[in-house]
Amino acid sequence: MQLIVAPIVSQSTGKEVANLQATLLLFIQKEIIRALDAPDRPTAEELKRFHRLLQVETKENIYGDGTTQLIQFYQLQQQLGDRLKGNVDESTAASMNNMLRQLGALDTTEPPEPPKPPVTSAFKVTGTVSDNSGAPLNGYTAEVFIVTIDNAVSAGKTTTDRNGQFSIGFARTRIMSFPDLEVRAYREGEKIFSRSAIRFNAKTEEVIDVIVPAEKVSVDSEFNTLLTELRPHLGQLQINDLKEDDQAKQITYLSNKTGWDGRITAMVASAHKLGNSLRVDPSHVYALLRSGIPATEDEIKSVSLEKAEAAIKYAIAQN
Repeated sequence: MQLIVAPIVSQSTGKEVANLQATLLLFIQKEIIRALDAPDRPTAEELKRFHRLLQVETKENIYGDGTTQLIQFYQLQQQLGDRLKGNVDESTAASMNNMLRQLGALDTTEPPEPPKPPVTSAFKVTGTVSDNSGAPLNGYTAEVFIVTIDNAVSAGKTTTDRNGQFSIGFARTRIMSFPDLEVRAYREGEKIFSRSAIRFNAKTEEVIDVIVPAEKVSVDSEFNTLLTELRPHLGQLQINDLKEDDQAKQITYLSNKTGWDGRITAMVASAHKLGNSLRVDPSHVYALLRSGIPATEDEIKSVSLEKAEAAIKYAIAQN
């Protein structure tokens, strides 16, 4: 078996579907997908029926009702939840690939043959996330979903830049030829999100914007915004490892790369170094540095509790 690669949704066709169906047949044989006593599902009779339907769909190379139902049984029995309704997202693909490895059935000797789409191999969605006054929202997660009549499966996500812009690409051969797409925007870790209108029968390149109502706008702190913009350019380095001397101009590099003032970038690096050595939250150290406290351990240690609290409260008020 080859790696299962998400997303794969109902009514898809192609080699990815054939590989998925072969995996399901193996899972039934090995009782990974197993019959249960009523009222739990599938009963032995149901499993036989969907097994036969899967065999028919395998011959026709279509992700039909049998494939969908067996994927849903797998998701429920592996405690992946019932929200996906038989579509394959990243968590389902990862679980199935791990199971294939445990069974020794995953082919690692050769990479899978690349797909051969008829016209183009990828979809690309670009757009802007902004509030309802038109102001761009930096540091938001923009996530593209493939929408079906009863579900939505993530096709990829990224973080908006300083202009609120994003770009997400994903492969045509993993999905239906003309998917219906929706973009959702949210702060990572928050449950509130805003969504675009659904773009039905999407073309290979689409521009889909998301407007976040004022009551949903969550403005991140300067410290967190800096971290969000710096991290993609760190490579294997940690922020507290950054150097700025005759041999290494790492802070200058990051400053030029992100557009942030070099002094601010240096403060973030210093806040992490001092935070690690003093066992203090780096964001609190950053607030002290922004208030004018010199970036040395002795100076930070000498700050009174009242002054530290005032600096942190001021930093929060100023975002």
